[in-house]
Amino acid sequence: MNQTISKTLLLILIFITALALLFTNIFLTSIGDIAAEFDTSYGSITMTLSAYLIFTALIQILVGPLVVP
Repeated sequence: MNQTISKTLLLILIFITALALLFTNIFLTSIGDIAAEFDTSYGSITMTLSAYLIFTALIQILVGPLVVP
C-alpha cells in the first residue's frame, strides 16, 4: 500500500474515532435537558445512549475487517 494512502487512512480513522467520542460527551452532558424537552424519563434517555454505544461497537466490529487487508 502506498505510504501517503496509509497516512491518509490513518488520519481519517483517527478523526472518525474522535468524532464518536465527541458525540458521546455532548450527549452525556445534555441527558437531563433531552429528557425534559421530550417529557420522558431519565432512564429511557440513557437507554438510547446504550443503544448508540452498542451500535457504534457493532459497526466497528463489522467494518473493521473490511478496512484491514
